[in-house]
Amino acid sequence: MRLRCLLPLLLCVIFFQACATPGPQIESLPALSFNAPINVEGRKYLGLPSDAMAFSLDDVKARVILVEVFQVQCFHCQDEAHYVNELFERINQEGLYSQVKVMAIAYGNSSFETSLYARKYHVPFALIADPRQQTIAVEATPAYFLLQPVPGGGAKVLYSKYGSLPATSKCIELIKEKAGLK
Repeated sequence: MRLRCLLPLLLCVIFFQACATPGPQIESLPALSFNAPINVEGRKYLGLPSDAMAFSLDDVKARVILVEVFQVQCFHCQDEAHYVNELFERINQEGLYSQVKVMAIAYGNSSFETSLYARKYHVPFALIADPRQQTIAVEATPAYFLLQPVPGGGAKVLYSKYGSLPATSKCIELIKEKAGLK
């Protein structure tokens, strides 16, 4: 009887500990080719040509890029959606629009699934479908990366985290600090 009560508790502790885990401890990403955002607005936001089919990180017109890796079916990602939207709006309000771009990669999801997610959660930034999971490999979603593009298409990883982001104001401070922005 005690084991039946203890097992769900133990699983919850393990699960919530994984959600609070920092992201992978990597310092850089190699040159990667991403599918173009699912809509023209997303391409325009990232500074890409409207007919772009693919891009690399150094094609993005920004000093740093906040990347969310999510899955459409992930309940934690769905719960996190409005916080990421709020962070995007706050980045713009802080006057960081031209220096910090936000994009989300739908890890293992088609363009159709990604479009449905964008509509349901009113995502205002660039969404990229990655049905074959060929871009940033993660062990869990959501995962977040603050990247500084480098010539050649790669990026320096300034910050990474699995699970929920810090509160919006702390996130803005973290982005400014890690990216050297005022």
